[in-house]
Amino acid sequence: KEWFVMFYAPWCGACAEVKPTWNDLSDHPTAKIGAVDCTTSTGLCRLLNIPGFPVFIFFKEGQQYTYRGPRTVEAFTDFISHGYLEVTPSVVLPKDTIVPPDSDFMTALDEITKLAKANFYTSLLLIAIWFFMIGCCLGSIAETICCRPSSRRSTTPLTKKTQ
Repeated sequence: KEWFVMFYAPWCGACAEVKPTWNDLSDHPTAKIGAVDCTTSTGLCRLLNIPGFPVFIFFKEGQQYTYRGPRTVEAFTDFISHGYLEVTPSVVLPKDTIVPPDSDFMTALDEITKLAKANFYTSLLLIAIWFFMIGCCLGSIAETICCRPSSRRSTTPLTKKTQ
């Protein structure tokens, strides 16, 4: 089934303005209508590269179409019916090729982002520690792969040359 989703932030004035219109669209017969609060679903919004608010994306058959037209029920309905065909789609990445928004890595990044809002210097320290740890892990893996001792050893004993 198709989905038409509004990505928004509660503090966004334009989002609050379009919300009643978006709610009127909720009983659309062919597409499910949804809304994602990017202040609480930061992983998903980061994954989809949501640049600002509001953003309207129509998902159909593995493709995503970004809507940039008037913000009326009629315009949204036309876009769902046939308007999306005039937009160049983006491919929605398969689930197994992306880091899930609820993964430990994305959760850690979300926590760092929340701390950044609360305390700038603490967040800088945490980010530095986070990347240091990742660097250490990657360095250890690279050293293990690239620098392991050669398995080919000389089998002939070293002897002193006599004259």
